[in-house]
Amino acid sequence: MCYALDAIIRDAEKKGKRQGARQGVKQGIDRTNRLIQLLLADGRQADLLKSTTDTLFQQKLFREYHI
Repeated sequence: MCYALDAIIRDAEKKGKRQGARQGVKQGIDRTNRLIQLLLADGRQADLLKSTTDTLFQQKLFREYHI
């Protein structure tokens, strides 16, 4: 009985982790897309390009735009 319950719990944990990972990826994509929209609206194409290779700069832009 304990083995079956342990298996159910492990399966539920795995499912929860997968769901959390998918949710985290979606949030990251949404956040990045919002930054792209704002930078383009502000005519900051050079900063957009730089943010694709410089993650510290990208983080600075997220803070600047309160994203």
